[in-house]
Amino acid sequence: MIEINKLFCRDIKMLLWGILLFHLSQVLCSCSRTEVSNVACDIIKTIDVYPDSSYFSDIRCMQYYNEKVYLLDAKRRDIAVLDSGLRSIEVLGTVGDGPEDFQLPLKFYMDKDTLYLLDAGSGSVKAYCENRYITQYKLLSALDERFVKANDRLYIPCVTDTSSILSFSINDSVMNTEYLGELFSFDSGRKVRLLNNRKLLQQNGFLYAVSDNQFVVEKYDVRNGNSVEQYNFSGLELVRKNREWINGHSADENSYYVSIEDVYIQKNKMYLLSATFIDDYKSNTVLELDIVPAMKIVRAYTLPGKNYRSICVSPNHCLYAFNTNCTIEKIKLKRD
Repeated sequence: MIEINKLFCRDIKMLLWGILLFHLSQVLCSCSRTEVSNVACDIIKTIDVYPDSSYFSDIRCMQYYNEKVYLLDAKRRDIAVLDSGLRSIEVLGTVGDGPEDFQLPLKFYMDKDTLYLLDAGSGSVKAYCENRYITQYKLLSALDERFVKANDRLYIPCVTDTSSILSFSINDSVMNTEYLGELFSFDSGRKVRLLNNRKLLQQNGFLYAVSDNQFVVEKYDVRNGNSVEQYNFSGLELVRKNREWINGHSADENSYYVSIEDVYIQKNKMYLLSATFIDDYKSNTVLELDIVPAMKIVRAYTLPGKNYRSICVSPNHCLYAFNTNCTIEKIKLKRD
């Protein structure tokens, strides 16, 4: 009788432990699977042609600067400057092989009225002020991703065996290159180099590195290059479904699925232009993150079109986006 009671008590304890572990797993699951509100957006205005009646074709980079929208058209090899209402257009840059020319422009960054152009044709970053060529900084390597300037240094995505970002001072007579940024680990050197792309943003003395395939945002202190925060948003419900699809569809060993098409930062907010692969490919979701006091996704926007390539955002929450149907759209980001 005593043995039966012991067995009964043991079974009860095991049952209680099972119930406890089940509830704990549910709590952990609910914490890791995050949902945010999804807000539909409407177009305010569009523009699709230059003054010469040619169409926008391959916009690779956009920036809102001094109440104007700058956008780089890689096919035309120039930069268009639009007023915030998308009414007037000025075109910067000349195509050619000289040091002052746009040879194969990939990305740009505006700061203090100076335009820094990442040009693959010359293997350099070229600097212009008021559309006048100043100088260029030769590079050994760089990725076709957003780069930034902070504290008189340029920060450019560049994957090495030990780092993901290179930086150098624009004031030194001899360029002294430094490397920073952590690497994601993979089972081969090929994957390490292939899957460690970053898109760079900066604000208030911090550098933000956004992976285009790992659903991670890293934050670095520009004073010393130290990592201060890492935000993993793979638990977001729509991201989780996307990851499941990607994991079930293997890519060629020399390619991968890009989930973050573009990124932007404005007034303590970060915006990620995200792609989804389920059912039908779309790149029309913008995830909005608060970046202070800590990074956190707060909402998602669904843009009115199907596929977008590049974005920028104004201080009054207007999003400018290049729709792959060759139009520039001005969209008001509504609050739910």
